[in-house]
Amino acid sequence: MADPISIVPIGGLCNRINSILCAIATHEQLGYNFNIYWHNNSELRADFLDLFQPIHMPGITISPLKGRILLPGGRLSPIMDFVRKLEFDHCYHGSKISNDDFRKYTHGKVYIQTSNRFSPYSLDEIDTYFKPINSIRQQIDEITATFKNTFGLHIRRTDNTKAIEESNDAKFFARTDQMLEADPDSTFFLATDDLQVKESYRIRYGEKVITNDSDLSRATLKGMKNAVIDLWCLGACKYILGSAASTYSSCAAKIYGKQLYIVK
Repeated sequence: MADPISIVPIGGLCNRINSILCAIATHEQLGYNFNIYWHNNSELRADFLDLFQPIHMPGITISPLKGRILLPGGRLSPIMDFVRKLEFDHCYHGSKISNDDFRKYTHGKVYIQTSNRFSPYSLDEIDTYFKPINSIRQQIDEITATFKNTFGLHIRRTDNTKAIEESNDAKFFARTDQMLEADPDSTFFLATDDLQVKESYRIRYGEKVITNDSDLSRATLKGMKNAVIDLWCLGACKYILGSAASTYSSCAAKIYGKQLYIVK
């Protein structure tokens, strides 16, 4: 029996969801087992079980990251990379590798640190595997119970320069106006990491806007729980207008298989 592959998903919520889905898909396609280590850090200040119910699947384990040898990034990264090469037969950093490379990396003890897919295999059925914990699910249900002919808007700002440039405010306003003109009875759920954007939409559209008015900081547990709430609420909309270069927009659409239109 081959050693389980050690995976450390890095980055934000949806980067990690994609990495774990890739591990599950690779397990289902090739039979490889995976030990997935979830890092509670400044990029995502929550443990896996703070957000989601356990994934019960033979060959897949998800546990908190403990011990420096698995630790990603930071000022000690070059040292830890060297130490890991003594512990593991293969170490991989990056988002994707080819079929041939992946087969090479699956012999012996393997460490993969990734912010997205790391093999050719992937799954789109997010809600099949990721189930928000009951307290989060209750808040999702309370918000989505108000949906009536509701589409979703995800406006990504802060540090995503491509989203800011390609999916700017003027383009989002124009597309939202277009949707409301075509269907005046519709409402929309707005998810954004920019409070100023949220306020400008309230001023412009009034009661048409549905939002989750809570902290969305990656650096707090409350903020990460609210990020899950927003993501699942977006996924429950009839379709989604999303931002360029945003894994959050694409993940929201994959939760229940909704249509995603990138505003650009």
